[in-house]
Amino acid sequence: EGFGLVVLEALACGTPSIVTNVGGLPEIISNFDKRLIIHKDSIDKITEQIEYYFKNKKSFPNSENCRNFVLKNFDWKIIAKRISELYLEIIDKNKQF
Repeated sequence: EGFGLVVLEALACGTPSIVTNVGGLPEIISNFDKRLIIHKDSIDKITEQIEYYFKNKKSFPNSENCRNFVLKNFDWKIIAKRISELYLEIIDKNKQF
C-alpha cells in the first residue's frame, strides 16, 4: 500500500505496527516511533525486531499512545482541513496566471 492506511487503522485500534522502510509506511511511523521501522527488509531482521518487542513489551508503544497519535494527526477533521487549505493555496496560485 502506497500510503499505509492499514498502519493507521492498527494504531487507531491501539495496536502498534513494525514496518519496513517501504512506501508510505516509514513516513507515518517515523512521526510516532522510529524504533518501529526496520531499515533492512530481510526476514531475519523482521524476525529479530518482532522477537525483541515480544521480550521487551515495556518498550513497545502502549495502546493509548497509538490511538492518541492517530487522533492528533489523522482524524478526519484534521485531514479535511489540510486538504481544504491545500485547495485554497492552489486556487490562490492559479489566480496569479
